[in-house]
Amino acid sequence: QQQTRQVENCQPILGNGAPFPVTSSARGGTEPASCTEARSVLLTALNQQATTVEGWRCVIDLTAQAVGVCKSGGRTIQAASPS
Repeated sequence: QQQTRQVENCQPILGNGAPFPVTSSARGGTEPASCTEARSVLLTALNQQATTVEGWRCVIDLTAQAVGVCKSGGRTIQAASPS
């Protein structure tokens, strides 16, 4: 059985003047986080190098393709490195 995965592309967040593309996705019929929430959580996580933000568990790695990834239940939000 196919897991449906909803993905929403959000406005980028700015870090050091560079745009970091943001995506919000969910699987198993869960609604993705709103872009507003996704951008807010990712900005906080990146600015404070935080591992938990408002119930989201985050991994920050500024050298990776995805500089910030936060998960909450079946929902995932992600900031990619500027292309």
